Amino acid sequence: MSYRFKTYIANGREYFVYGEDGEEIKKDFPFSESLMRILDLDWLRLDVICSRMDHAWRQLCSEKEQQYADAMLEGLDELSQEHFFFELTRMDWRERLDKAKAKSYVNVLDLLPHKQLTWIPTEIHESQRQIKEILKLTLDVDIAKKDKRSPVEKLAAYYRNEHLDLDNNLLSLYRFKALATKFEPTEHGAFSEVLYPETVYDLIDFYLRENIERGQNWRVCKNCKRYFPMTGRVSAEYCDRVVTASGSTCKDVGSTKTWESKMQSEESFQNYRREYKRRYAWIRLGKWTTEEFAAWSKQARLKKTQCDRGSISEEEFAAWLKNS
Repeated sequence: MSYRFKTYIANGREYFVYGEDGEEIKKDFPFSESLMRILDLDWLRLDVICSRMDHAWRQLCSEKEQQYADAMLEGLDELSQEHFFFELTRMDWRERLDKAKAKSYVNVLDLLPHKQLTWIPTEIHESQRQIKEILKLTLDVDIAKKDKRSPVEKLAAYYRNEHLDLDNNLLSLYRFKALATKFEPTEHGAFSEVLYPETVYDLIDFYLRENIERGQNWRVCKNCKRYFPMTGRVSAEYCDRVVTASGSTCKDVGSTKTWESKMQSEESFQNYRREYKRRYAWIRLGKWTTEEFAAWSKQARLKKTQCDRGSISEEEFAAWLKNS
């Protein structure tokens, strides 16, 4: 095998080391980010990519021409851009295609098991559903906070019982599998459990079980409605996903919404805004000059600050607004 791929966790971060033909690429992320990215994958987008690769595979098997192998390689590059876990798939299939080329693409059906590619969208989609179900029952801080059992104990109970969806259909449960791991020294810690994955699903399996064993809290973001790992404050309600063209995150949008909601609910703010608009209109009507409005506005802001700080009551502030 001319490629290598391994991953481990140390100091609260995920580390990935992989490469082909002696090269070595290193990536690291906050713990749980790779699993969150799996949940964010657009499986329909994956289906488009994999369908093109399947078509190229069929043409390659029938016509034995390099252009179809090249089309598959382009698809593998696209796939790896959707999630870096697919770097493992890309390297594996690059090696397979090299071996198939050496045979002039003759009798290579066993070497190029195309169903491994065509099933990716469906398997990812189903994995997303299963992972969300497990997160909801074991690690969701809002749903499971009243249950004092550990996440592992909750998971065991989940697998002991039958689980139905909203239409009373029996849910298929996530199936954990044996993984190729070694306990060995790493450059980021004395010793770590290191995974040498054979498939993308080994990586998903490894990071899902690590989240459960470590009791990593998750929550549904109040803005984008997607799960995110709570790596900071337990009170965090919004994730760091970028959700606007300008680069704003859910956390940025959420802060604005929280402020606006708070302001909307404050009677003093409503009274202040109503009087502000009314007095400003007096300028157009000729009842006040710009200087008179500016003087009133300055005093009104001072009174509003006093009300916010509790120096005067909302009733006193409302009375001042009315009589000023």
